[in-house]
Order: sequence, then structure tokens, then C-alpha cells
Amino acid sequence: MKLTHAYDQDKKAEIFYVDGKEAAVLPLPYGCKDSFEKIEENVIKWTRRTQSPVDSMVMELRACYRHDFIMVPAVNYNGNNWGSSYEYTGFFDEGTPWTYGYHRVSLPACTYSEGKVNNELYISWGMYGLEEEGYCCSIFPEGDYTVHQIIWPEKETPRRLSYRHFEPAYYGTMEPKDSFSVCIVFSQVKEPKMGYKALLDVAWRMNYHKQHPSFPPEKLWELGITYANSLWASMDDGFQSFYKGYKWIDGEWRIRPTGLFEIGWCGQSASLANSFLYDYIKHKREDSLKKGLACLDSWFKYATLPIGIIHPRYDEMDRDFDACNLGTAARQYFEAIELLKSCNVERPEYFQAAINICDFALKHQKPDGLIGKSWNAKGELTVAEGTTGCFLVFPLVQAWEYTGENKYLEAAIKSYHYYYQELEKKGYTTAGALDTYCIDKESSIPLLQSGIKLYKATGEKEYLKCAENAAWYLSTWQYHYSVKYHEGCTLYDLKYDTFGGTAVSTAHNHIDSYALAYMIDLLELAKLTGNNQWRERAMAIWYNGTQGVSDGTLVVMGKVRPAGSQDEGFFHTRWADDFNVSQWLVAWPGAFRLEVMRKIGDLDLLK
Repeated sequence: MKLTHAYDQDKKAEIFYVDGKEAAVLPLPYGCKDSFEKIEENVIKWTRRTQSPVDSMVMELRACYRHDFIMVPAVNYNGNNWGSSYEYTGFFDEGTPWTYGYHRVSLPACTYSEGKVNNELYISWGMYGLEEEGYCCSIFPEGDYTVHQIIWPEKETPRRLSYRHFEPAYYGTMEPKDSFSVCIVFSQVKEPKMGYKALLDVAWRMNYHKQHPSFPPEKLWELGITYANSLWASMDDGFQSFYKGYKWIDGEWRIRPTGLFEIGWCGQSASLANSFLYDYIKHKREDSLKKGLACLDSWFKYATLPIGIIHPRYDEMDRDFDACNLGTAARQYFEAIELLKSCNVERPEYFQAAINICDFALKHQKPDGLIGKSWNAKGELTVAEGTTGCFLVFPLVQAWEYTGENKYLEAAIKSYHYYYQELEKKGYTTAGALDTYCIDKESSIPLLQSGIKLYKATGEKEYLKCAENAAWYLSTWQYHYSVKYHEGCTLYDLKYDTFGGTAVSTAHNHIDSYALAYMIDLLELAKLTGNNQWRERAMAIWYNGTQGVSDGTLVVMGKVRPAGSQDEGFFHTRWADDFNVSQWLVAWPGAFRLEVMRKIGDLDLLK
């Protein structure tokens, strides 16, 4: 498709044409002059200059179609019409378009849409800011157009999303200026609801820069083991595992008094246990072997339900359990079997723990492939929908590898196709972040991981393509730039860099380091596809995910952090406490860093 543009005197607008057909209208206000610099094919730097400095500006691109798909990366996916959490829904609030601060979006003030021009040319437009700070964006349908706007000064209106509620609007101000710049990315869409690949690719290449981790990997390993040891618990009934984390309570860091243990998701007890087994293998620390075994033994002995599977929350076994935790537990027990081969220890019950979960998945799988999201202690399905069910696909392939029984592989293939369809048809995945029920990042992780796993199991390239598409979707949550923070706020004091980090969900607009969970898979994807950008994105995840790790002397908000601890959440935008941190020193960030280090092979790659 050929992209051209020309000024239309009658419309007082620049018109962009695709193969001679009008595809976008860029209105030119009185007293302004626009210029367009071709950065590369179909990528244009749009600069607007005014006759004299002004204290407000709107740069607007009106795509000439009714949208098929709209996205504000990491914030709004086609109107966020899935789930039940507090979030930005639709494109208007009582008739007024939403506006989003540039830093709320994973590309600065970015908007994206795709649709058909003249009901025949399926194209997309993406637009994002090129300036350092002080602006916002909006996108909404208007008649036969889809309107993209980048707006100065920054505002978040008519309300702004905060933690589980809305706050009053934010209005910023600016010093008058006479020049404004944005980037426009046009593409032909070959895969509906996935045309943003060109936009993400351009923004990444324009902004990528190598960073350095806060500590070398050997130091991070020791800090991780140290912090996990501080979380070690021995209960009166004999159960031994790792507490979920510390909160600041009554003037000191204390174990959070509720929800003490979790085998996967937030607590990652099984992953920590495997890292302790690995620590024994590498460093011959007998205490690590004892704790690793005691933890895995305890979950199987004390948390197995009468229906035969491990409940992922030992101290809350009256609660529903979920596919995310079950899938993680099965994978970790399968891995433990391999690690124990180097420890001269046998635990046949570990295989039983993993295979019981896989058999549970087989039992609950529907003819169309759906397994389910959550169940009660009786094994009755309580929530069916959500891509979260795909977390059980990977261990099903592992079960096939261990047993040779085709029923496990057949079930894995059927379920993978079912869950991948959600991304393919809707352009998003759902319900992986278990403290919300919405569109999110975490729910697409198993699409990436299981896609690679199935590709290796079957040799069918279809799965590799699916895995790469899942990685592109995950990349819509990844920050492609560094937000500039004002002096005096916590993130400024921490020298926190948003680049490479990933936002959580459409309901929880903050950055965490959960992408560490799929960093190894991006490295593998780079090898399998030959696309080095996956390696760059993986390493950016690592660098971002090592920020704020305490060496035992780090002071944040006047409090000394325990060695090896790290916040769960970085409030990079006006969500919860603006430009602050969560002060929830949870187990999973350290668990994921340890998991990366035990799997990567060459620690020099992490320096």
C-alpha cells in the first residue's frame, strides 16, 4: 500500500491517502503550520509550529473508518468491555471522551486503531508523543471517523482512574511554546486486532537503550536466597513453607497477617523451593536442600484436598482455587523431579502431585477445550471464563512427555486452541491477575509459554506463530520509554526507570516486574524466530525487574528495607499514591529472579 499526503484548502486539513483513497484527515488550526518528516516507510514525524507561543494544543488525526479495534496500550482495549473491575470503560464518560496522561500509557500518549477504508482497505493508524513530558491522549469514534488526539497540557478527564475507584479530574498547566511533535505509524493490517505490531516495533527501535542491573546476578542470587530465608515458616502442625511477604505494620516490617501462603501466583512457594534445591546443587548448602524438600513435601502432605489435588492456599483452604496456581504447582513439581536427580533424592509423590493436577484438568475439560478459571474445594467449577485456564496447558504437555500417554497432549492442543481464540478474536486476554477480573497481561503468559512448548512437541509452526502473537500482545503492556518524575516523589528518589517494565491490567494501572515470569521464553523466542527484538525486550525486563532490590541498607519512604526485598508495585502514574510504591514486599519478584537465574544457563547474560 502506498501512503501519500497533500493539503486540502477547502477542508483546511492535511489529507493522507492510501493507494489514492482518503485514509486520514489532520485538521490544521488557524495560525499553525504543519510539516511531515518521513522517518522510515510509513513512519512520519509530524511537527506543528505556531505563529507565537501558545499554552494549549490538540494534534488530531481522524482515521477515515469506523473502528474495528481501538487500543490505548496498557489502559484500554477496545473499550474494556470484559470483566467487572473498576476501569476505563468505553471511550466516553457521560458523553465526554476520556483523556489519559502520557505516562499512563506504555508508549507515550499512544492511541491505536484499525478499520476498513471504503469497506476494502484494512489499515491501522497509531500515534504517540515524541516529547519528554506534559501531554495526554484521547481516542474515540465520531460518526464515520475514529479520532486520535494528543493534547497539551496534560490532563486526565473527566475523571481519573485510581485504585478501585475514580478520582476527580486532573488538569495540568504548561509554559507557552510554539512547537509540538508526534509520531504517526501507518500499517496494512494482515491479522485483525494484531496490526499494532508495526507500531510497537517502531517505538521499540526508536527508544531502545541498554541498561544495567542494580546488582550482578551472583549478588542477586544471594539476596534472593537471603530474603526467602527470612520468609521461612514452620507451623505447629508440621507444615513448612515460605510466607507470602512483609507489610509495614505498627512501625516495623511484619509478615502480612492474612493470606500467609500460596504455592504459585503471588506467593510462589514451589518456585522458591526449587531455587533452594538448585542452590544446594550449585553451592552445596545443606539447609537449602532441607528447606526445598520440606516445602514441597508439606504442600503435598498438608494441602492436598480430598478430591486429590493440592489447594494452593494452605491457610485458606475454604477459598476457591484457580488454574493459574494449579498450573504453576504442576510445572514446579515436574521441575523438582529433574532437580532431584542431581541431589540423589527420590520423591515419587512429586510426580503424583503434578499428574493429579493434570488429571483434574482432563476431568474438567469441556468438548470445546475450555478447562475453567476456578473451582471450590469440592472441585465444582465456580468461574468458567478467562484465559487463565490456559495455565494448565503447559503441564499437560509435560504429563505427555513423562507418561507417553497421548490423552494429555491431545487435551493440551484442544485447550490451547480454545484459549488462543480469545486473543485472536478479541485482541486481548483476561483474568490472569487474580485480584481483578478484567483484561490483563498475566493471562497471556501461558499462550506464549505453551505455544513454544507445543511447537517443540509437535514441530508445527502454527504454535510458534501463536506464541509470537502472544508476545506482541504482552509487549503492549511493556514500557517503551522512561517517564520523567519530579524531584521529591518516591520514584524520583529511587531513580526508577519505567523502560522495560510492564503494567498489570486495565484495572490496576501500575508497573510490576511480573514479566520476569516469561523473560526466559522471550529469549527462547528470539532463538526460534531470529528476531533479536525479543532478546532486547527480555533483557529490558531483567534490568527493570532488578530496580529497588534492597541490599539491606536501602531506605524507601523513611524505612530500611530487608535484604533481598522489593516492592510489588511501582505507581508510575496517577493510580493509588501518585509516583509512589506499594510497600508490599511480596515473595514473587525474588522468586522469579531466582527462577530466571536457575534456568538461563549463562549468568553472564544478566550482567
